Amino acid sequence: MSEPTACSRARSCPDPSYCQRCDLLVGLEGFHVLEVAERGERLRVVVESAPSPMGCRVCGVITHSRGRRDVVLVDVPCFGRPVQLIWRKRTWRCAEPTCEVGGFTEQHAQLAAPRALLTTRAC
Repeated sequence: MSEPTACSRARSCPDPSYCQRCDLLVGLEGFHVLEVAERGERLRVVVESAPSPMGCRVCGVITHSRGRRDVVLVDVPCFGRPVQLIWRKRTWRCAEPTCEVGGFTEQHAQLAAPRALLTTRAC
């Protein structure tokens, strides 16, 4: 094969960390697709929000990243196949010692409610 069929994100996208074509296909605004894989008859789609500064919900101080944790959700079928959506949810720690919040995780009501097993669009 003379032409590659893989995503050419490094050549065509302004931010080579994410592929705009994959993001568009999955259709989750504010999220970027990291991986799509077949798992038997299921599609496994891994998404995350782009890194950006975050303020504490209570005191407003800029928080420190504690990394990400994977949240497994059931999404709507795609091309007639069941979809498992893995949301790499961001976690933070408030830098203010007197703040009672401590740590918290990313929330996105358009994707899924807190502690949900289904995405909003699957509901």
